[in-house]
Amino acid sequence: MTSALILATSEHLTASSFDPTKNIGGMSPLKRQISTFRQAGIDRIAVAVGREADKIESHCSRLRVVFVRGGLREGLEYLKFKCTEAFVVPASFPFFTCATVKSMLGYQTAAVLPELRGMTGYPLLLSGKLFDAVSAYGGERGLIELLQPDGVQAFPVPVEDEGILMNAEIAEKNELETMAAAHSLHRLKPDLKISLSREHSFFGPGTLHLLYLTEEAESLMQASKLMGMSYSKARKLVARMESSLGYQILESHHGGRTGGYSTLTPQARVLMKKYKALQDEAQEKLEEIFRKHFSDDISAGE
Repeated sequence: MTSALILATSEHLTASSFDPTKNIGGMSPLKRQISTFRQAGIDRIAVAVGREADKIESHCSRLRVVFVRGGLREGLEYLKFKCTEAFVVPASFPFFTCATVKSMLGYQTAAVLPELRGMTGYPLLLSGKLFDAVSAYGGERGLIELLQPDGVQAFPVPVEDEGILMNAEIAEKNELETMAAAHSLHRLKPDLKISLSREHSFFGPGTLHLLYLTEEAESLMQASKLMGMSYSKARKLVARMESSLGYQILESHHGGRTGGYSTLTPQARVLMKKYKALQDEAQEKLEEIFRKHFSDDISAGE
């Protein structure tokens, strides 16, 4: 499984004045990166946050990401047993494309870098086997530079993507606006969000994400923290689900090292499986219908 780690901490940004939540061409760098990874099929996305944690969590609260307090080390530690590889990118490099992300997948190597005109850029794709070594390094010399001294062979993948080299911290405003207008997210595409409802909506992508994290952490409180959500709101969402469905979603257990933990009920796991299947099938059909009715628009945007 492939994940992504976006570094939005000051230690991984060269300009203290850079704000990854400020729009460039109608979209913030953080939201652009998250959307690009999602479009490429990367569902598990972690954002490492530092001093501006509250601001960033509020900005991205509806984007189904996990917030990790800390930097590169803490981010990789969180992902360590949850994926086999992870894209790593500073928040200041938001213009890499969906095609670049997809082109970097499938190589059986320790690290993969996108390359344009002999220059490597971001995002960097790291094998899970390197997480401990990279965490120990910490990133003081820069992410790409960490590969050379330790003899790690990074496989370069040639791409036609100027965005891998575009650092939004130091680029001119007109350069950034031009890059944003030409970015892959600017192209026309269908966008589908499915919710389950009775009298009111009670289950959708956000609640599915909450349940996944609760199952992993064995704690609704910890899951809500990772999402940047208040515990009271998480409890209300679960209560609404249970009321609408007529069965229990979470089971609480007492004892253990932390004094107690929570697990999903069998019915909850079946619900999640059905909803994910519905999502996948609907998305596949949607893309087919979109190509049927918008083929001229798709061609014009390429």
